[in-house]
Amino acid sequence: MGRKSSVSIEKRTEAVLAMLRREELLASLPIVVIHTLAVSANSYRLVRRVQAQNVKLDELARLDALTGLDSRGHWQAQAEALLARHRSEGEPVSLMLVDIDRFKEINDRYGHATGDDVLRGIAALVRGAVPAGSHAGRLGGDEFAVAMPASAHDAGAMAQCLRDAVASLTFPRFPALGCSVSIGVADAPAAGFDLREWLDAADRAMYADKEARRARTTTSA
Repeated sequence: MGRKSSVSIEKRTEAVLAMLRREELLASLPIVVIHTLAVSANSYRLVRRVQAQNVKLDELARLDALTGLDSRGHWQAQAEALLARHRSEGEPVSLMLVDIDRFKEINDRYGHATGDDVLRGIAALVRGAVPAGSHAGRLGGDEFAVAMPASAHDAGAMAQCLRDAVASLTFPRFPALGCSVSIGVADAPAAGFDLREWLDAADRAMYADKEARRARTTTSA
């Protein structure tokens, strides 16, 4: 016990002596040097704070705050890059456009907070349904887009899996709430056409899917 106490006292003594030496060193320095050191320390802290804020701003610019998918601008840049690689390397690429059916009715009936839950839930399914190397983004409102390194045939199979997963979504507060999505898939546009034409093709396919499923529902009724 006495030995441990002696070691502890020695450590505290060394710490105090080290602090005194630092204070003596500072006291021996010219005031201009001390001022320079203080300014440098504050500048370093300010630079680190600004760097951290820039990282957060960059993340906000890249991601959609509600769903965590790519923001529209960041997604467009990634989709254009994927399309450029397709044209230079010949790898298959497809565009999948996803639209939530009757989303306005969901907001009106269950409230916007539940509508946000629907957006987050479907966004998570979109993220999990597509292959590595894909870029999934929220274009706005209830519409999502995925540019993926896959053939239109494979993308179509993924689209069906996504429809099934969305149909299985449940919301504990509202057990009667069910969701569905309309999905359009488009192959890479021909040379000379850009992302806008690619989106237009997927959009036409998506509305064709929506109308076809409405017709099936009407016939079944």
